[in-house]
Amino acid sequence: MEKLQQISEWLMRFAILNLLWIGYTLVGGLVVFGVVPATIALFKVHFDRLSSDPDERSDFRVFHEGFVQNFLKGNVLMLILLAAGLFLYADLYIVLRMDHFLMTFIFGILIALTVVYILFLLYAPAIFAYKSRSFWGLMKASFTFAMLSPVYSGSLLLAFGIILYAGYQLPVIHLFFTASIMSYLVTVVILQNMEKLQRISARE
Repeated sequence: MEKLQQISEWLMRFAILNLLWIGYTLVGGLVVFGVVPATIALFKVHFDRLSSDPDERSDFRVFHEGFVQNFLKGNVLMLILLAAGLFLYADLYIVLRMDHFLMTFIFGILIALTVVYILFLLYAPAIFAYKSRSFWGLMKASFTFAMLSPVYSGSLLLAFGIILYAGYQLPVIHLFFTASIMSYLVTVVILQNMEKLQRISARE
């Protein structure tokens, strides 16, 4: 009975965090300017609750403070990520229409860069939330962490695919759980590799 209560409390907490993420994304930043700060705030809550000395404030207060404090920096990060994504998309678009013997080689390089970009997206907001750092430090830490953790990264991508597929079959999952659970999984992976992240931070 106690185990069932704990599971119910966890599910309720994930649902509330997911609704906070959606609400701050839509209202706090008119979607475009809210999604990255809201995602960073979500990671802030997860890191805090999984720490040895969690904040006594409510999840809402921790989330709100994380959103406000990282609103500007989060949007600069978003613009950088968006520019990189558009650059990769434009290159792929051009290469796919090329009729050149080097097309296959260039296409392979672009696919590899796209995978690296996706892995970067996987970790950047979480590492941003874990420790305040320069944008160069953030990029280096995110890239290095993704490259040093291929098994974890692959496992996360597989888990994300399963969650997104479940949400496709049952859309209510997206409303209450998708963002909160996906961010929680990334948080757990980073905490399990804390020594690696600390070594990366020490070299900045």
